[in-house]
Amino acid sequence: MRISVENKKIFEESLGLVCKMTGLNKTDILSKSRIRHFVVARKILVYYMKLNYNLSWVDMADMLNRDHATMIYYYKCVNDEYMYDKDIRGLKFRVDLTDDIGRVKLRKKILTIFNHKPFTKPQKVNALLDLIEDEKENIPC
Repeated sequence: MRISVENKKIFEESLGLVCKMTGLNKTDILSKSRIRHFVVARKILVYYMKLNYNLSWVDMADMLNRDHATMIYYYKCVNDEYMYDKDIRGLKFRVDLTDDIGRVKLRKKILTIFNHKPFTKPQKVNALLDLIEDEKENIPC
């Protein structure tokens, strides 16, 4: 199947991000090698592309020269293994933080409220309610 120019651009951008996150080069990630670090990087790449761009399994499989079932498996592995695999957990956390800039800012605001020592619990609740009211139109339903 032919890969569209837009999907190719998304793939290159995603691959570059995963290379920076893992410290691996593109040829290692795209290789057929089953070395653990390479496989984890491929799993994170698939997770990132599905989470942020909702590319089809077939399109991702074509870009990685693999079967679409492998893409589904990679995606499920990230969601299942992050609970007990610290490498995947750390990478998944970084991908989840990069999914949407607005969400990152909102998380930082929430953490600031929770970590503000002088606030009592009712003050924290009120501050959170105020934040929700301010951000109401930006919060996805």
